[in-house]
Amino acid sequence: MVGIGADLMIHSELVAEVVGGSRRALARLLTLIQNGDQDSIDSVSESVPVRSIGITGPPGVGKSCLTDILASVWADRGERVGVLCIDPSSPISGGSLLGDRMRMEQSGVHDQIYIRSIATRKSYGSLPLRLNAMISALSLAGMDRVLIETVGVGQTEIGIVSLTDTVLLVDGPDRGDIIQAEKAGLLELADVVVVNKGDLDGAQRAADNIRSGLTLGLSESIPV
Repeated sequence: MVGIGADLMIHSELVAEVVGGSRRALARLLTLIQNGDQDSIDSVSESVPVRSIGITGPPGVGKSCLTDILASVWADRGERVGVLCIDPSSPISGGSLLGDRMRMEQSGVHDQIYIRSIATRKSYGSLPLRLNAMISALSLAGMDRVLIETVGVGQTEIGIVSLTDTVLLVDGPDRGDIIQAEKAGLLELADVVVVNKGDLDGAQRAADNIRSGLTLGLSESIPV
């Protein structure tokens, strides 16, 4: 039987390996955190926070590909980048595809980038439980910044605002408007709004619609 003292020693050794740059130890620590191990959660609670960016938007607008490019650009500049890709779990089977890495061809082979796919599991919203502790674990591992790619725009997606320093909202040219983002309140809370796939028809129109929506929001907030 393993006692409490032994448990603490094991966690201390695991944390030391994470700080030392072990990817295997980091993977194990993230798994323990996701499974709700309180000692693991406590072990990262005092890590120095790094800059975190939440990347959200409707399904199919290219969030994974954009995340891949951003991570690669920062990694090429010498930064260590952690990427958390969130995938929804099936309410029927409980399983999750975790297929974001298939679209991240550049990040997957870069030594400066660490990618972790995360299922929402039993979370009631679109963000997994203990996501904040996972960000702290990546900070402890020496990442210079952390990117979180969310499931997609929805009423529960607004939670990413409270977990990250910057929210990047991605939209596509084939969505003429951004009604879903406005419904979720994300358009007014996003720090950066991006129209992805800018080489396709409709990109300029989508950008103009977003600008109009933002301008309308500003004018409505000014008292007469």
